[in-house]
Amino acid sequence: MRIPLATAALALALAVPVHAAPILHVRADGSAVVRHDRHLPSTPDLGYAPFGGARASGARLGRAAGGGRKVKKELRRARDAGEITVEQYREWRATLREAQRVRKVLTGARRIQMAAQLAVLYTTAKTDRLSSSRMPALFLQLARNTEFWRTQPYPYSGQRVSFSGSKIVFQYYPGYGLQIQPLANFGKANALWRSGKEKKLRKLLDELVAIAARRGRFTTWEYWFHFGGGSPPWTSAMAQGTAMQALSRGYELLGDETYLLTARRGIRAFTTPAPLGVRTAGRDGGKHYLIYSFSTGLRVLNAFAQTLNGLFDYATISGHARALRLFDKGERSLRAELADYDTGAWSLYSLGGAEATTEYHGLASDFLGNLCDRLGPGTYCDAATRFELYEEESPRMKLRTRRLKKGNTQYVRFDLSKRSTVQMTISRKGKVVYSASAYTAYGRRAFVWRPTRRGEHAVTLSATSFHGTQGSEGGTITVR
Repeated sequence: MRIPLATAALALALAVPVHAAPILHVRADGSAVVRHDRHLPSTPDLGYAPFGGARASGARLGRAAGGGRKVKKELRRARDAGEITVEQYREWRATLREAQRVRKVLTGARRIQMAAQLAVLYTTAKTDRLSSSRMPALFLQLARNTEFWRTQPYPYSGQRVSFSGSKIVFQYYPGYGLQIQPLANFGKANALWRSGKEKKLRKLLDELVAIAARRGRFTTWEYWFHFGGGSPPWTSAMAQGTAMQALSRGYELLGDETYLLTARRGIRAFTTPAPLGVRTAGRDGGKHYLIYSFSTGLRVLNAFAQTLNGLFDYATISGHARALRLFDKGERSLRAELADYDTGAWSLYSLGGAEATTEYHGLASDFLGNLCDRLGPGTYCDAATRFELYEEESPRMKLRTRRLKKGNTQYVRFDLSKRSTVQMTISRKGKVVYSASAYTAYGRRAFVWRPTRRGEHAVTLSATSFHGTQGSEGGTITVR
């Protein structure tokens, strides 16, 4: 059921978890316990899964040798310029010393995680990108990793982690340590807003405002790991739109204008071309807002739709005309792109890419439904309804090959509507003469067969889709 815009609670920026998401919480006494946070989106990464790993991190550390001295120099420069306080300078110098000491005493994979954290900090300083606005996030992340890797149980890939006295959520990426996850944090803020948890929402938003960074001419929350050819720091339109949505909602509920001002300072992310910003050319004269600022060719459906939901909500709450124009430019492009994400039986994760997983298909359906709520009946309502129906639809097949020649190895071609495990059985006069199966994507596919007898052969195609629905189709091949 769709939730109309006029109701008190809009659909969440991130899908509301059916079950509370697990998070490893580190207590003040140093012990840890797994909790289930019903406000934390349960979708693990929404696309953020770094490549490379521990070995790559170690190599980067070697190239960043001497970076510690540069970090100290940048701290002194920021202190002397009045960009950070003396207290911040002393605290962050101490954080750096402790992280360096802990890295030396750790061994194995734990040492690699700490080395990766220091490597990113060193490289940022050596490339003159360690601005004072980036220091709060980087040194907070360094301090939490130092605290965690000394004593805590080893996490699994993608595990969420929180610490006593803080609402900020971290996520473990193998080879990169614990990383602040902006999208997860602002998704949680949206869930707190929806639940009316004012005290918890204020605490989380205050912490997130404190670690916002200046990137070019706009405020954002950056990612600090290497991923898919991109080097840190990079940013995301999806995270940016969700941040502006959560902050403006926080302003509306709590009345703190700091949140709205911070959201307003983020708008230039959508006017700044990638890779600094997230804007790139779209279709039909519109603009596409990128899931990864460094990847101009990757157009991801669920990310683009949620970005537009966030922009729309910010523009509506703030009355910011420029934000509404940016929404219009993005919506024009998404409307023109939408048919190319639709296979007729499922959605594609990205333009020209593979079929979406069940989770990402569901997210795309939800986010298109949210656009339907905002804009009314039409393109997005129709697409959301189709996507929902696809989840119940059986795979469709059609035999394309009708004639073959005896004694030759040939293709038996068929069309498949969605990714499935397909089995083909060929029979002659009731006796099975060939059988094969394979897991394959949608489209025109084939099995290889060498017929040994002439005449009519009955073909049965059966399929079980990757989300569990089943279908079958029959046909006849004449062997000459």
